[in-house]
Order: sequence, then C-alpha cells, then structure tokens
Amino acid sequence: MRKFFLILFIFIFLFSGFLFSFTFEEAVRTAFARNPDLKILKEMLNEADFNVKKTGSAFLPTIDFNGRYTRVGVIPEFEIPGMGSFRFGTPNNYDFRVTAQYLLFDWNRRKNIKNIAENSKRINENSYESLKKRLVFTIATIFYTHDILNESKKVFIENLNTLKDHLKIVKKRFEAGVISSYEVLSTKVQISKTEAQIIDIDKGLKNLQISLKQILNSDDSLKIEGKVNLPPFDFNIKILLNLAYSNREDIKNLLIQKSLIDLNLKINRTALLPQFAIQANYQLRNGMLPDVEKLRSNWNINLILTYRIFDGFNSKYQKSILQTQKREVELKIDSLKREIKTEIEKEITNIKSLEKSLSKEREKLKLAEEAYKTVEEAYREGAVSNIDVLNANSNLKFAKLSLLKIKNQILQEKLKILNLIGLEFWREK
Repeated sequence: MRKFFLILFIFIFLFSGFLFSFTFEEAVRTAFARNPDLKILKEMLNEADFNVKKTGSAFLPTIDFNGRYTRVGVIPEFEIPGMGSFRFGTPNNYDFRVTAQYLLFDWNRRKNIKNIAENSKRINENSYESLKKRLVFTIATIFYTHDILNESKKVFIENLNTLKDHLKIVKKRFEAGVISSYEVLSTKVQISKTEAQIIDIDKGLKNLQISLKQILNSDDSLKIEGKVNLPPFDFNIKILLNLAYSNREDIKNLLIQKSLIDLNLKINRTALLPQFAIQANYQLRNGMLPDVEKLRSNWNINLILTYRIFDGFNSKYQKSILQTQKREVELKIDSLKREIKTEIEKEITNIKSLEKSLSKEREKLKLAEEAYKTVEEAYREGAVSNIDVLNANSNLKFAKLSLLKIKNQILQEKLKILNLIGLEFWREK
C-alpha cells in the first residue's frame, strides 16, 4: 500500500510539472475556444438572435382564449297564464371565447423593427470579432516580448561567460602580483550585476506566461514556443486606409448605427398614419333564450382601423432627435477616419526611422566587437587597464541589446499597423 501511494505521489508530482507548449497559432485557437470574455459575447449573440426571432413574431396572428364560469344566486322568472313559467337565466353560466387578430397593414413598421433587431445583432457580431482581434494582438505582443527577452537573455549569458573567462585572466595576473585586488573585485561586481539582470529577465518571462494563461483561461503550466510570422504589406497610405475602412469593426458599427437611425426615422414618419387589422371571434356560451341551459356558439369578424390623430408633437420632436443623432454619428465616422489616417502615417514614419537606425546599430555592433577584441588583446599584454576591458565589454553588450530593441520596435510598429487596419493576419496563408 505504501508503495502504491509513493508511485501515485511521484506520478502527480511529475504531471503537475508538465509544461504545455503553445505556438502562436495554438494559443489563438485556444483563446477563441476558452476565453471567458468571448464566451460572454457569444451569449450576447445568442440573445440578439432570439431578439430577431422575437420581432418576427409580429408577422403572425395573435390567438387568445378566455373561459369564464359565473354562479348566479337569484334568477329572474315570470309566469304566463296557460303557458307556464319562464326563467331569464341559469344559475350556472359558461362563457368560452377564442379571439384571433392579425395586423394587415402598418406601413412596414414591423419590417423596419425587425431590420433594427438584425442590425443590432450585427453590432454584437462586430463586437465579438473586435474582441477576437484584440486578443490576438495581445497574444502576438506577448510572443514578441517573449522572443526579445529570450534573445536578450542569450546576450546576457554570452556576456556573463565572457566576464567569467576574463575573471580567470584577472585572477592569474593578480596572483602574479601584476595588478591589485580591485580589478578582481570590479570584475566580480560586473558578473554579479549581469547575473541579476538574467534573473530579472527570467521574472519577465514568467510574467508573460502568467498573462498568456489568463487570456487562455488555463491553470496549466505552459511554455511559449515559436514566433509570430507577419505577412508582408504595402506601406501605401491609400491601400492601408481602404483596408482599415473595410476591416475596422468600430467603423462598421458606426455605419450600422447610422442605418439604425434611418430605420427609426422611417418608423417615426408613420407614427400618425393609421393601422389596419382584422379580428375574428368565436364564442360558446349558455344563458341565451329560449333555452338558457343549452350551450350555443356564435362568431363575428371585425375590421379594425386605428388612427392616432394627435400625439402631442411627440413624433415631431423624435424626428429632430434622430436627425441630430445621425449628424453626430456622421461626425464620429469622419473623426475616426482622420484619426486612423494620422496613426497610420505616424507608424509608417516610425518604421522608416527605425530601419535607418537599424543599419547604424549594425555598424556600431561591428565596431564594438572589434573594439572589445582589441582591448582584450591589449589587456593580455598589459597595455590597458581592467576598467577599459569592462567598459568595452559593456559597450558590446549594449550594442547587441540596442540592435535587438530596434528590431523588436520595428516588429511592434508593424503589428500596430496591422491592428490599425484591422487585418486578421493570423488567417493569412
């Protein structure tokens, strides 16, 4: 029994430490399937779908049933000589009625109301797609940041190994009495500082995993693997703007809001126009002369005309409100388009500037590598001090990190443009 529990404990321990690896594509699929915010919007979509079906019920007739039983204590009665007595009612009265009513003509109000519900559903659908895009871009940012941190960690580890190798040389020179203990201590300080920076990077990598777990709604330990492949795209402003205008859900929703106002205006124009309906009634009851105990049926058909002559100027003011709302939406659309154009122009300018800086940083890296080799050889010969070596080593490290930083900034700026134009790049093949 003890052996069984020991094996079980080992199994649980190993399983709990198992890492689930996620590529970018796998993380996106998992987020779409498990993210709680998406699930909430999915339920809102279902609600909107039922609301559309509900508005469709207005095109069907309504059928009502009423049943009533009345007990009467005193029944009027009179007697006719030679003919007997007559009662004008019965103590047990039954009255059953079925009423069917159908609206024949309403100036397309029902149709416009259904169109409003369908357009409202489209707004929810666009909100759903917008959230999916935000999740994808957040995941892409996590993967990019994870990649740059890993590359930075490699630079620090390489720098740490170089410092450790250099420390061996410094110790030999100290043991030979060529240098003082200060150079040994200063080198150790640099090593300790680099080790602390690696620890900070590991913390950042762990926090990225925690952030991704939250998005994926997962409690499992996970490992981020692979990179995000961005599709090539043209930096032509007109092309990017056309893509943004056709892909952005916020623009789509504003256009839908404008169409909703137009539909409400159509409904408002018919507010004082008459409606025409038909009503059919079937009745089964007793209490009718001459045989008050017998159940008898009756039916009738009514044509109903409803016409509101005056509504206190409600429709007039409602029209003014809707027209004002329409102008507001049109201004919002224009403002959003200008904002998108400005942001795209900024991002393109940033990318071009960063690409120029990238070539300069490559040149600086080559110079830093050559400088470090020269200083290191000179130190072996005793021509320069340890401070010179440490400075050259630090310059080389920062040159590598600066190059990585600019590469990452270029990728982030491209990702921002894809976000600005609303392109679903993860679907691109």
